[in-house]
Amino acid sequence: GTLTIEPGTLIQGLGQQIDYLAVQPGSKIYAEGTPTAPIIFTGPTDSPGSWAGLVIAGNAVNNSCTGATPCAFEADSNITFGGSDDNDSSGALRYVQIRYAGQVIRENEELNALTLLAVGRGTVIDHVHVHGGKDDGFEMFGGSVNAKYLLGTAVEDDCLDFAEGYTGKIQFAYCKQTATASGDSNGVESDNDNPASDKLPRTQPSMSNLTLVGTGTVGNEGIRIRRGSGGNYSNVVVTGYRDRCLNLVD
Repeated sequence: GTLTIEPGTLIQGLGQQIDYLAVQPGSKIYAEGTPTAPIIFTGPTDSPGSWAGLVIAGNAVNNSCTGATPCAFEADSNITFGGSDDNDSSGALRYVQIRYAGQVIRENEELNALTLLAVGRGTVIDHVHVHGGKDDGFEMFGGSVNAKYLLGTAVEDDCLDFAEGYTGKIQFAYCKQTATASGDSNGVESDNDNPASDKLPRTQPSMSNLTLVGTGTVGNEGIRIRRGSGGNYSNVVVTGYRDRCLNLVD
């Protein structure tokens, strides 16, 4: 199926547990706003975790999905993802805001503002703003999707989180921590896999023109690259994080 959302539309969740909009593999979402008429996804209240966010699942490569068996999403096993088509398209997000999302389903299993599960590079993502998220702002589980002009404000956990073989490109991104961020929140958290750090394809995003701003009092690191992850980073500013700008671990 294809879901088309007109510019200027406001979509509001009910705020019940596991309250999210999901796009399954093979389906598409076309949420294409304009600079003066963005599309807004939000919850019933202006508070972090008011609803659970937007989840898009695709058929691109994820290094935890082998053969013809797809992965099941950790937060909701009814959502499956992963395949062999790195050019897969799940539609387009343009001039979109995602506000006050990010519910915790179980311990260490959360829905983020924008969760991308094995989303392919045929998908268009540009000018997307996440604000006031309880968990991560943008999280990629594998996939090859590219994105431009990403903005994260008042995000309480990681702003950009990569794992399971994500190989896409991100250009022009700005993230600023909030004073209520968790103690283990980072600007970028990049993993390959734990404990199988050498799984292929290895998580190795290409990041350029990236600005990460911490508060100096909460949170953790500007960029954390660990568990076998790689990365190509250029034109990066990291400032104000409580622990360190860059941490290479594992």
